[in-house]
Amino acid sequence: MTSKVTSTVTSEMLTTLLKRGPVDPLQVRPLLQQEQEEIANAFHQGTPAKTLIRRRSETIDELLQTLWQQQIGPHCQQCALIAVGGYGRQELHPHSDIDLLILAESEDEAINNAIGSFVTLLWDLGLQIGHSVRSIQSCIDEGQQDVTIATNLLEARLLVGSEAYFNQLQHATQQDDFWASGPFFIAKRNEQQARLSKYNDTAYNLEPNIKEGPGGLRDIQNILWVTHRHFGSDGLKELVEHHFLTQSECAELDAGRERLWEIRFALHLIAGRAEERLLFEHQPELAQQFGHIDNENGRGIEGFMHSYFRIIRGLSRLNEMLLQLFEEQLLTPPEQREPHPIDAHFGRRSGYLTLLQPDALEQNPGLALTLFQKLQTEPNLKGVTAETIRQLRNNRQRIAEHYQQTPEARRTFSSLFCCGTGLTHTLRRMNRYSLLGTYLPEFEKIIGLMQHDLFHAYTVDEHTLFVVRNLRRLTVSEHYEELPHLSDLIIQLKHPEQLYIAGLFHDIAKGRGGNHSQLGVAVVQAFCKHHQIEQESADEIAWLVEQHLQMSTFAQRRDIDDPDEIEVFAQIVGKQSRLDMLYLLTTADIRATNKTLWNHFKSALLTKLYNATTALLSRPELEIDYGEETRQQALEQLIAQEMNPTAIGIFWEGLGDDYFQKHDAEEICWHTTEILNHTPRPLICFHKKSHQGGSEILIYHKDQQFLFAILVHTLEALHLDIQAARINTTQNSHALDIFTVLDQNGKTLSDPELLQRIEQQLRSEISEPTLIHQPITFRRSRHQKHFHNKGRVIFRQDERKQQTVLEVHTTDRPGLLSTLCQTFMACNIRIHAAKITTLGERAEDIFWVTHQDNTPLSDEEIEGHIAPYIRKTLQA
Repeated sequence: MTSKVTSTVTSEMLTTLLKRGPVDPLQVRPLLQQEQEEIANAFHQGTPAKTLIRRRSETIDELLQTLWQQQIGPHCQQCALIAVGGYGRQELHPHSDIDLLILAESEDEAINNAIGSFVTLLWDLGLQIGHSVRSIQSCIDEGQQDVTIATNLLEARLLVGSEAYFNQLQHATQQDDFWASGPFFIAKRNEQQARLSKYNDTAYNLEPNIKEGPGGLRDIQNILWVTHRHFGSDGLKELVEHHFLTQSECAELDAGRERLWEIRFALHLIAGRAEERLLFEHQPELAQQFGHIDNENGRGIEGFMHSYFRIIRGLSRLNEMLLQLFEEQLLTPPEQREPHPIDAHFGRRSGYLTLLQPDALEQNPGLALTLFQKLQTEPNLKGVTAETIRQLRNNRQRIAEHYQQTPEARRTFSSLFCCGTGLTHTLRRMNRYSLLGTYLPEFEKIIGLMQHDLFHAYTVDEHTLFVVRNLRRLTVSEHYEELPHLSDLIIQLKHPEQLYIAGLFHDIAKGRGGNHSQLGVAVVQAFCKHHQIEQESADEIAWLVEQHLQMSTFAQRRDIDDPDEIEVFAQIVGKQSRLDMLYLLTTADIRATNKTLWNHFKSALLTKLYNATTALLSRPELEIDYGEETRQQALEQLIAQEMNPTAIGIFWEGLGDDYFQKHDAEEICWHTTEILNHTPRPLICFHKKSHQGGSEILIYHKDQQFLFAILVHTLEALHLDIQAARINTTQNSHALDIFTVLDQNGKTLSDPELLQRIEQQLRSEISEPTLIHQPITFRRSRHQKHFHNKGRVIFRQDERKQQTVLEVHTTDRPGLLSTLCQTFMACNIRIHAAKITTLGERAEDIFWVTHQDNTPLSDEEIEGHIAPYIRKTLQA
């Protein structure tokens, strides 16, 4: 029996009060609150969380025991009050639920009423309880049907009441016909797999769940539950005695659990509730409490999360190893536990790869890479045996020294990228067992490294491996329909290994300060030289690392309808093979950044840039007039539809050359057909799913001052997400504006009622603007409230168009585009085109603008009052 922890003044006062007689909730609640405050103060003064969670449990024990005696009275031995779950383990964090089981065999009305009064009193005291009232038989019946109930009963602890009932329950739940060790293990393993799948099987989400996430407290507890069921004990030391853990592994598991307890305890105090997620808004205070402050090496938050991810990576590895040992002991017949040799060094055991000798890596560290090579070429292997994982762990230093000195190791590692299958799984396994960072010390630096923003949803190492996965996925026939054009492209590459290596190294220099793309070049060049990669291939890989952001940046920030801009991009890539690989890498990179970043619009944007650049690279010697070429294609299509050539010509005369460069033939046909076939003005029509990657809204109406601002305000008020806007003004003073939009779920528009509502609202606002001077009111998300980016205004002059390009970088928020348009109105600025980009919590919007008389803005007036006014508006 473990001794009680030291009581406090408040707990002694509480004890005294309880002894006086019937409890008055108005007197007890303040004392319970005061006890919570004392526990919090003790924590901040350095008392370990493991002491305090035990102390809180004992305080609640005493309270419940006294209340039970007072409320249940003469019926006390006809029922029992039992602590279960975390409370049963005496692990009550500041806001943990108090889980109770009330055993009651009798259906006597007086007993039931007494139990009801007892539970009501607990609620009146402000205790967060979870409770059930069951007979012993119903506990057994329900526990046999539900492993969660069975697990709770494993942790049952008698608080007060009938000891005979409790012992009877304990005896029943310990029998094999309740839950035998094997089926219990399978159920808990399946339960864990289902739980972890909710987190994409990665511990490295940027708001991880400390309790339920991979490597979290639930994973540790899962091991202890299986241990309890199989060995009849629930301590980590028993795993050492049964040779499931070494002393050092047990110490790591115990230290990891205690560290997670510390963080969870602090998290509950900061959040003021039972919050189990390390939410962005809590991370700064957590970082500060655990000694991580901003310095020249980075933000304190990122340092804190880096250390957290390191802990749970180690715990995940130990969890995997222990579950595998239990699987072998509980599910594998003894005759199948001997390995079947594959060669002189490796064998297969129960579907896992194993080293045949217990000191194999000590004698020959080079076998570590050979092991992963075999895993890659043998897809039927489920993984590595626990003993082999332990060898990898214990010989890391020896393996690292071998890697640095041996050409054979470098050849083996290089061969992984040339194998037709299994690259992603192999790299993930190497990372899981800490061998990828051992082999590539530069990769070790990005393991668990996070960026405190909403744009990057994963740590740098997880993101990197997702990029490689996305590239490899394009080669798998089952996934061909996802991105068929890109799958066709990657299959045609002569040296796809160049792309995979670039994917592995593209973010290798993150977290060092400076331009990580440029810093990464030196790292990957050294790798290529060290691995004797041919200079031509090395140059291609280094170029991809250096330029890996170029295509997405160009597509989102430049006017890719402008042939001059396409020519600039073509000069950057230089040749088709580089364009192909950059297109593939860019797509894989965006799709691996976060789930919401990739959409139809971004896909269409990259495809448009790729196709335009391909056309230019294939005919560099020709002076192509894209506008004229597009005009002829559109005319042929319209004549084929029996449209009047004369009417087409008259309409087109009023459109400038820019119009035929901004739009392709299909779009021009759509615009022309709709405008010539409809007389009511304003004309509003929809292309529900265009190749631009969203739904397009065409608006054609006599131009009026600030029409664009009116349209933007109306669309945003309807909760539409504007992706891009192309603005045309005809010679007869009509506005021909096209908006590419998505709904608030990032989907194209399909609801007929919504389309009708959009059309009606636009017509109404064009005729008589009412919304333009009203602020758009949306609830900002939790994330939007937390992140604040200082507004930046960047400008340059577009000499060819005689327009000023204004870039506005700020925190994204609902109604931002409307706010900017109103600001431009106040400055008497005319908008000619807009590109809207959202990167997590950041908005980077670009506008091509002039004065109302179509003259560009001067640098002096931008710097003097326009840019300051925009910044002031954004900060309001």
